[in-house]
Amino acid sequence: MEYQQTGFVEVEKVRGKSTVTRCFSKYPLKFIVPTKVGPSSTDAVWIYSISYGGGIVSGDRVSCGINVGEGGTVVLTTQASTKVYKSVGAKCSEQYLEARIGKNALLVVIPDPVTCFATARYCQKQVFRSFSDSNLVLVDWLTSGRYESGEQWQFDSYRSTNHIFIDGDQPIFLDSTLLEQGSITTSIAEGMHFYHVIAMVVFMGTKLEHVKDLVQEHVKKLMSQQFYAPKSAISGPLKKIKFMQSPPKLALIASCSSFGPKGIGMVVRIAADTTEAECETGHVVFICNRRRLEFNPPCLSQGINPSSDVFQRIKMKYLEDDEGIKKYFAAFHLHGALPLAVIIDDFGDFFQERNCQEKFGNARGRDLAMVRVLALCQDAINHANEKFPTQRPMTLLISDTHHGDLPRSLFIYKRWVSNIFTVKGDGSGSYLLKSSSSACASRKMAKYSTSLQYLVLEDLRED
Repeated sequence: MEYQQTGFVEVEKVRGKSTVTRCFSKYPLKFIVPTKVGPSSTDAVWIYSISYGGGIVSGDRVSCGINVGEGGTVVLTTQASTKVYKSVGAKCSEQYLEARIGKNALLVVIPDPVTCFATARYCQKQVFRSFSDSNLVLVDWLTSGRYESGEQWQFDSYRSTNHIFIDGDQPIFLDSTLLEQGSITTSIAEGMHFYHVIAMVVFMGTKLEHVKDLVQEHVKKLMSQQFYAPKSAISGPLKKIKFMQSPPKLALIASCSSFGPKGIGMVVRIAADTTEAECETGHVVFICNRRRLEFNPPCLSQGINPSSDVFQRIKMKYLEDDEGIKKYFAAFHLHGALPLAVIIDDFGDFFQERNCQEKFGNARGRDLAMVRVLALCQDAINHANEKFPTQRPMTLLISDTHHGDLPRSLFIYKRWVSNIFTVKGDGSGSYLLKSSSSACASRKMAKYSTSLQYLVLEDLRED
């Protein structure tokens, strides 16, 4: 099929530095080539490919070419996911890329994932022509769609083709992915077994040998950890059959294989719950009001490094009121990777007394609103734990602040929260933490103080 070119970029070595020597684009494609990306010592041209309107409309045809001259380095990426809007009739949205990679050159194609709307039809083809000493990194990945809106693998068709040739027309890698509703006995969603992301990553060339070794070792280690089971867990015929019939659902599955002469290239195939790295390590969602958090930031425990990598596993969710909490938990079962815990900070502050009274026409409208939201939160957590019984059970944690006598809301919390702890000042600048739950066997209290935004444990004492 002939494509009318909508964009072209040529990069050559000029005075020892990778330089754009030719660049043009037209609707619906636009190239952005920033002059300053990364440290000045890094020799690489970054090219951002964007679409007018933020996505590809039904019937659009985008065709672009890239030439990377000898010894040059180019990174082709996007600013956001490639959205493919709903198709009109049988019209298909198409993208075509043809790249020529010179000797000892490096091309890195790392776009954000393709996200197809319901009923969308999308086809893309990418052809790479290179030499035996050319280098290529290619990422080609797809999400299930707008799953937060309830769209999971609801597009009509998706086709992605990737061809790599070296030294003329010698093919070393030919790959094609086709997902089409009605082409198999089950729907696409059923065939994906509740995974929301599929990806393919290609590494090719001598410059990437070290990277290939690291990736292969990491995938091998990751998969061996996820598939490993103690012998006692599968010993005996009955236990073995049960294990094989009901394998645990893994958050990520990956495999590696070599291709080309002398294993010049390696392809990694991935199926995952989410696009984030959190699927490997687990994460925590922290729900709060942004303005209140900035006005009164939390204190860290003594000895905790504020730059620790563990904080990368905390996903902040900024909400304004109880409606935001309800929307988040109403779509909780559609989230890609479920968290290990959801923390709602200053829960009671999300409920305005006057607004709740007007909404329910009741003087105790705030209590009613809190009960309904607590019930929704707990039901969402319980449903997720039942849906994925092999994963570590998720936990709901709620904090609230009250000044004065015993708050009325404490009786509401006792209905929905199994363990309740109270923090009270002792009048000398320190704070006492103790359990208010009768189910808690321990009757000890912890005494804390704050120093330079750190929380310091001073003492443990009997209640």
